[in-house]
Amino acid sequence: MKYICCDCVGEEYLNREILIKGDFNECYFCEEENNCLTLKDLINKVEYTILENYERTAEYPDFWEELMSKEDGWYRNGQTVNDILINNFDFNPDAAIEISEFLQEKHYNHSAAEIGEESDFGPDTHYEIKSISSHRWLSQWEQFKKIIKYESRFFNKNINETLENIFNEIEQITTRDGASVVTTIGPNNEIKSLYRARTFFSMDKVIETLTNPSNLLGPPPPTIATTGRMNAKGISVFYSSTNKEVAIAEVRPPVGSNVIVAQFDLIRPLKLLNFELLNKVIARLSVFDPNYKNRMEKVAFLTHFSSLITQPVMPGDEELEYLPTQAIADYLTELYDGIIFPSVQVDLIDRNNVVLFNKSSRVEEFKPEPGNYLEAEFSIGDPDDPYEEFYIIEKKDKNETNKESKITTDLRECSLRLDIKSIAVNKITAVNYTKIEQTVSHMILQDFDDLTDTTGSDCGDFPFD
Repeated sequence: MKYICCDCVGEEYLNREILIKGDFNECYFCEEENNCLTLKDLINKVEYTILENYERTAEYPDFWEELMSKEDGWYRNGQTVNDILINNFDFNPDAAIEISEFLQEKHYNHSAAEIGEESDFGPDTHYEIKSISSHRWLSQWEQFKKIIKYESRFFNKNINETLENIFNEIEQITTRDGASVVTTIGPNNEIKSLYRARTFFSMDKVIETLTNPSNLLGPPPPTIATTGRMNAKGISVFYSSTNKEVAIAEVRPPVGSNVIVAQFDLIRPLKLLNFELLNKVIARLSVFDPNYKNRMEKVAFLTHFSSLITQPVMPGDEELEYLPTQAIADYLTELYDGIIFPSVQVDLIDRNNVVLFNKSSRVEEFKPEPGNYLEAEFSIGDPDDPYEEFYIIEKKDKNETNKESKITTDLRECSLRLDIKSIAVNKITAVNYTKIEQTVSHMILQDFDDLTDTTGSDCGDFPFD
């Protein structure tokens, strides 16, 4: 019986498997005593892996390839089995020859050879790794949305299994440059502050908010929390952005309204799942790994997942269309403090939104100097230059001694602190839109063989080009 040792198989997954599971024998190829696998077992693994994860390339050029290759010649895609074993799997060259010749003989097809066709593992047969499709995962996602929107929302086994399948082991996945898809924000991290915006239609509400900014600019109390992309009605979360302009764009303020924007400093580290980085994930997996295909398909799906959950939702459709992303938020709140995902409202380099889940969205109450209370005022400038100035003023509270201290029942740890000096009131004077103009052709159908546009030109066989 022939044996092959771990030193003659450089492919990382197989090398490790032989080291751990192999028996101590003399290697047939390097004649050294080492942890070994029988050559028969290795051949079976190679055969299965190539048939499962590789596909044969075209034996001859197609029409267009032949036209393009008249000057430079045609080069067939892929590699021979022997080249794959040496170049991709880092096998001992002598072992590669013996394995490829064994498989060539095993799969030789007399009928194919008689008519000049190649067989699997033939000496000149070329293979390339199969492309990975996310179709199966996309179908599962569409089924998930259908169930949660139209069939069942609570205590649903299928929904829980889908989310578990999507997010399990996600922290083992990295981007092309080796970054984790989990981002830590807060003190001593790149993201130290977040911006939050609120829209107001009356000056009275603006003034009221400025007198109690940490509470009225922070997340709303549960009793008035409305439905959002990442929260159901009654669940209060902290919607924010890493950029002030993005925060304003996200509230979609109409012309004439006032938008208050404030900076909230993070006072403790928070762990977020970064959907922006999911666009860049890759899987460094061996084709010999039994889970290779499933995990590669999952990674292909995750690279599109950010766009799936951030698609714009039309006004009036929010209650139904937000259900899938609300379910995701409910699932992730047990694992993370929040999520980061790209804004679809603006086209900026720094355009990330941050949602802090309820457990991590408490804002430290701003307290004026002892014995003081806050009051807000505004003044209007010259009629020709209607510039408004706003003031938050601390005043002495004459009735302080008669007031009882406020007792809070909120036991959550504070995550955010309002920077009162950052507060700004933005008067919305115009709104800009980025658009793609798509023309509409006017055509007159005279009969099935005569399609013309209104200029009389023949539209041919492609009336909608």
